[in-house]
Amino acid sequence: TAIPDVTCIKPSGAFYLFPCISGIIGKKTPAGNTIASDEAFVAHLLDAASVAVIHGSAYGLPGYVRMSIATSEQTLVLACQRISEVCKSLK
Repeated sequence: TAIPDVTCIKPSGAFYLFPCISGIIGKKTPAGNTIASDEAFVAHLLDAASVAVIHGSAYGLPGYVRMSIATSEQTLVLACQRISEVCKSLK
């Protein structure tokens, strides 16, 4: 929840999160490309930070991403740091 333009409700027993990234849609990458959808954000996140998440549109939730939390805390912390850096770079 500390990542700019991303909101997330804590799960109650699930192994994944659905962060809302609607505040990111419409922003531009450092290269000048527009993040036009959750799918575009997922592609940019993979390219820019080597973090893989699934676009929420695949689950009927446009403007969200699906993020598995079934891994080590160390891996999750690193992924969240990378996601934060990518989000901060968008204008």
